[in-house]
Amino acid sequence: LSLSDSAGIERALSQLIHEVRIEEAVLDEEMAEIQATCILNLPFGPMKNRPNLPALACVHSEFRKIHRVITKAQNLRFKALELVVKKVLSQTDAAEFLVAFVGIQESIHQFATHQKLRKGLVSVPVKSQTSS
Repeated sequence: LSLSDSAGIERALSQLIHEVRIEEAVLDEEMAEIQATCILNLPFGPMKNRPNLPALACVHSEFRKIHRVITKAQNLRFKALELVVKKVLSQTDAAEFLVAFVGIQESIHQFATHQKLRKGLVSVPVKSQTSS
């Protein structure tokens, strides 16, 4: 790696970090807006700004928004990873890194699956309501 290559990599990484931070700030703002909506408008919030939708519909709407923000955040992570692999690593290093990354993802998935199986299904007892 020459000094000029190193300087180019440094510039590319600085630009990538700058772009990722901007996108993170946008996601933070979206999440803050969702949190404010939850505090102010959902059934457990103050009554003054409550929409006329049923409570469950409001909650479902906010969950959809949260899912969208989480998806954007995950896509941002993959975009950052892809750019680093393309701009910083050699082809050989990139291939080795991606193989290791997939291995780590698989290990995490297996661990999560094992934890779910160990805990078992969640059940909620239901009281029957009988007339007296």
